[in-house]
Amino acid sequence: MMFGTRDEFEYLECPECGSVQIARIPDLEPYYPDGYYSFETASTSSVKQRMAVVAAKAFDRSRLVPFSKALFSIGQIDARLVDRGLGLKSALELGMPKSARILDVGCGSAELLQVMARIGFTSLTGIDKFLTKEINVGIKLLAVEIADVEGKFDLIMFHHSLEHIPGPTAALKDAYRLLSPGGMCLVRIPLLNYAWEKYGINWVGLDAPRHLILMTEKTARKTAADAGFEVIDVIYDSTSFQFSASEKYSQDIPLVDTRKPFSRRQLRDWQNEAKRLNRLGRGDQAAFVLKKRDV
Repeated sequence: MMFGTRDEFEYLECPECGSVQIARIPDLEPYYPDGYYSFETASTSSVKQRMAVVAAKAFDRSRLVPFSKALFSIGQIDARLVDRGLGLKSALELGMPKSARILDVGCGSAELLQVMARIGFTSLTGIDKFLTKEINVGIKLLAVEIADVEGKFDLIMFHHSLEHIPGPTAALKDAYRLLSPGGMCLVRIPLLNYAWEKYGINWVGLDAPRHLILMTEKTARKTAADAGFEVIDVIYDSTSFQFSASEKYSQDIPLVDTRKPFSRRQLRDWQNEAKRLNRLGRGDQAAFVLKKRDV
């Protein structure tokens, strides 16, 4: 759907918890081509990244700046940048010291880590099994899976990457193994919610075949618990993208198509609807903050 090939894949839906998973995992490498957005390497001097750094520094300094408002204004340029910005916001809100050892699982081109480095974080590692070339950004990047990682980290982040992993519980158990005492795990994932009910296979969050397992909030909580974690917070952070991208798919328009078929008013209405759904716990994505459960 992203690239317009309309390849078909069978998914199974659990009648008990409502989660959805792919029936057979294909060879995924062709579905992570060079044009896949997570591997787009932004210049460190690009306008988008400079704006993100300025907003992040201001947020980090005062904790009073209306950071989300700034991000959504940037989002008029690129909806996907908004989501990356929300990932940055969710990480900064944890209040980690700049010396914290941070691991980003499924880092793509490490754009988030680049911004974190530019605002002062000094110990950053990114892993992504689909990295096909070295990306020299002054950050430790490894083309491995989390099961192959050793060491200890104070913060482990899954920014829309857990749904790309065949065994999410096993991945979270590895995160548990790698967390230092008092460390936290931040998991941002798409959720089966209103947009899934409205759009079905045209919901952008389905993202077949890259998204192998999609969960409800209830399933996500159980998965975290099965890995030994306690959920200490859930923040719904869905945006108008759940509507604009799904509407494009409904009209057989690939995501990579640069046409802008919707008016500013439509986008504004969808953003307001996304905020309403977030307040109700009905948005199509959320951030889960996890810590090790007391034994």
